[in-house]
Amino acid sequence: MHTLGKVFLGINVILVVAALLLTSKLVNTRNYWMQQVGLREKTIEQNDVQIAEKTKQLQQLQANLVQQRLSWDTMFLAPNSRPDAQGNITVGVGPDQGFGIPPEGSPPPIVHVFVPSGENSSVYVGPFQVTAARGPQTQLAPMFRVFEGEPTTWTPGTWRLWQIVPSQAPSRVVELTNDIVKKREAVTSRQNTLALQQKAVEQAQEHLASHQQELLGNPQATEIAEVPEVRAGLVAALRDAEASRNASLAELDRLRREVDQAYDRLTRLVAQNGRLVQDEAAATPELSSAR
Repeated sequence: MHTLGKVFLGINVILVVAALLLTSKLVNTRNYWMQQVGLREKTIEQNDVQIAEKTKQLQQLQANLVQQRLSWDTMFLAPNSRPDAQGNITVGVGPDQGFGIPPEGSPPPIVHVFVPSGENSSVYVGPFQVTAARGPQTQLAPMFRVFEGEPTTWTPGTWRLWQIVPSQAPSRVVELTNDIVKKREAVTSRQNTLALQQKAVEQAQEHLASHQQELLGNPQATEIAEVPEVRAGLVAALRDAEASRNASLAELDRLRREVDQAYDRLTRLVAQNGRLVQDEAAATPELSSAR
C-alpha cells in the first residue's frame, strides 16, 4: 500500500474513534438536557397552577377590598390632635379643609377617631361629635363614657377621622365598654364591701382595745378612789381584791387561833376553878367537923 494511503487510513481510524467518542458524549449531553427540559416543564406546570391560584386569591382580595371600602366614607388626616383630661379633643383640621361643616338644618356631624399606635397602625377610640369648628381646628366631644385616665392613652399627633365606619367596630366597642362598666361596678361593689369589712374590723379593734383597757387598765384615765379598776384595770383590781381578801382571811385565821387559844385558856381556868371549888367544898365539911 502506498505510504499516503496508510496515512489517510490512520487518520480515518483516528477520526472514527473521535467521532464515536463525540457521539457518545453528545448522546449523554442530549439525555441530560432532555431530563432538564422535562423537569423545567413540570416546574412550569406547577408554577402555572400556583399563578392561577394566586391570581384567584388576588382577585378575591381585591373584591374584598372594594367591598370594605364601600363601608368607609371620607377620611381626614388631623395633625396636631390632642385630648384633654375630660376626653374632649382638639384636631388640626377644620372648615378650611372642608371638615366639620354640617348641612343647613342638620345636627353637628359625628366622626370616628383613630389614634396612632406604633408604626403604621392605629387604634379606634370611638365616636365624637363636633362642638366647635373654626379655621384649621375643630373641637369634638366624646359620645361614649370616658373612664378616668383614659385620655392619657390617646397619643397626640396626626389622627385619622372617618365620617363612616363599618358597624361592627362601634358595636364591638360598645360591647367591650359595657363589659368594662360591669367589671368596674363589680370592683366598686367589692371595694365597698371591703371598706365595710375594714370598718367592722376597726370597730372590733376599738372594742378589743376598750376591753383590754377595762381588763389591764388605762394609765390616762382619771383615778377614782371608790372605783380603782377604772385606772388600774379589772385584773389589777381583782388581784388587789384577792390580796386584800387573802390578808383578811389570814387575819381572820389569826384571830380564830387567838380565840381558840383564849377559849382553851378559859376552859382550863374554868376547870381549875371547878377543881378549886370542889377542893374547897371538900375541905369545908372537914373544918365543920373539926369545930
